[in-house]
Amino acid sequence: MTRIVTNFIDGSFRSAEGARLFDKRSPVDGKLIARIAEASQAEVDQAVRAARVALSGEWGRLSVDQRSAMLHAVADEIIRRFDDFVAAEMADTGQPHHVMTHAFIPAARRTSRSSPTW
Repeated sequence: MTRIVTNFIDGSFRSAEGARLFDKRSPVDGKLIARIAEASQAEVDQAVRAARVALSGEWGRLSVDQRSAMLHAVADEIIRRFDDFVAAEMADTGQPHHVMTHAFIPAARRTSRSSPTW
């Protein structure tokens, strides 16, 4: 069965029922990877409202150090799941393994952590 990817808005995944779906195909061999739910205008509006609420809520009240610690945790998780990220990005972009392992994924990790080294 083909995987259905739905929108994640305000802490929960949305139903694909009634959603307009589009095919995500591998750029390498054209194989169907998943069907993706396209966000409706209402879902986009809900996501924007949720982001604004988050900014004016708990996230917005966190100190820079607290936010930084959370982003460092994201970077640590990228390291822990390195192979998963490599596989996902290779499937999504069609880039070769060495590009993912030496450029793309390390760059994603560096984006979440201030340290310039891997």
